[in-house]
Amino acid sequence: MPKKAKGKRSTAAGATTVRGKNANGDGSIYLDARGRYRATYVDPATGKRRTATGATKAQARDHRDAKLAELATTGTLGAGATVADVARHWLAHKAPAKARPPTLHAYGKDVARIIDRVGAMPVADLDTAAVESFLAALRGAGYGIGTIRNTRARLRQVADCAVSAGHLRGNPVAGVALPMEQAEDRRARRSLTAGEVHRLLGACDDARLGAAVAILFTSGLRASEVLGLAWDDIDLDAGTARVRRAVTYSGGGVGLRIDRPKTAATGGVHHLAPTAVRLLERRRAAQAADKLAAGALWADATYEGDRLRLVFTTATGGPVLRQTLYKATADLAAAADVDTAGVGTHTGRRTVVTALYQSGFSLDDVARHVGHASTATTAGYVTDLGTRPREVAARAASLLDPSPGRSS
Repeated sequence: MPKKAKGKRSTAAGATTVRGKNANGDGSIYLDARGRYRATYVDPATGKRRTATGATKAQARDHRDAKLAELATTGTLGAGATVADVARHWLAHKAPAKARPPTLHAYGKDVARIIDRVGAMPVADLDTAAVESFLAALRGAGYGIGTIRNTRARLRQVADCAVSAGHLRGNPVAGVALPMEQAEDRRARRSLTAGEVHRLLGACDDARLGAAVAILFTSGLRASEVLGLAWDDIDLDAGTARVRRAVTYSGGGVGLRIDRPKTAATGGVHHLAPTAVRLLERRRAAQAADKLAAGALWADATYEGDRLRLVFTTATGGPVLRQTLYKATADLAAAADVDTAGVGTHTGRRTVVTALYQSGFSLDDVARHVGHASTATTAGYVTDLGTRPREVAARAASLLDPSPGRSS
């Protein structure tokens, strides 16, 4: 006598069927003790059972499906996966979710160094000793601390990917420090004094990119953001500029492109210095002359399908390369009798941050002015503390030292 059907299982004519059975590997969905839904699945690369969580059944199912789709994308990361396999998988499928094309191009260089030296190693063999040897080899090859730091960061992300795929139990990169920094690695980052900035701005009057340089050294915007400004973003009467986009360039087939700003913190209205406003007025007149001379050759840029009247353009209306602005900055510094060693477009950002911090503004205020998402980043741009240490010490003495005449 056939068994009575229970739940999803039923038997008829000697055949047993299961209603609503998941596909092989999909597993089930259940509520755990913490009130979270868990969707189980089998990792095709390792054969291990894993779970994806969510606040609802649908979320847990979606997370599981996304993970299975990711694992199936490269067929990839099987039991014999090498470091190169995982590194390429991470660069193609993980990194693009959080990085813009120029950043991805830089990541590609880091990944190339990883593949070149440890790519053939089975990723399951990647351990602390292998990471230490890899970093030491980079140091021995003459790479600077900054390059080694970036490459180590990429290897850590690749190892995280290997952990997620079940090839490593833990990330061996996390416990390995960078090689010791030597004196020759420490290059002073340049910022200009107020007097040097005054001379530099004085040299900007007749320069094609004078207004751009003035904005760099008074507002502290990034070069890409200055070059991404359109006339619709500028209010000369109010003396403001709204940052909405950036002009970037990178190799690897990416080339020149108009994109969103590097960080959301930079977006919004920035107040311009009077000299920058005056030079923008001159820029508008000069651009009108360029457009007239170019005639039919003039072509406005487009962004997200809309016509874009950029402020800083080539003679035919195209976007300006950052390298062009970099050279213009150095040329104007030389014309203003400012030492050009270490002077570039990012010198303006360091100059603004340092000047404001020296004058007593908090890191929070300075970060908002230049558009940093973190005050820790802003602190790294301060090249000279000025008189702040002496003033803080004097204040501490006045509050805590009982001896008369000790504070100054």
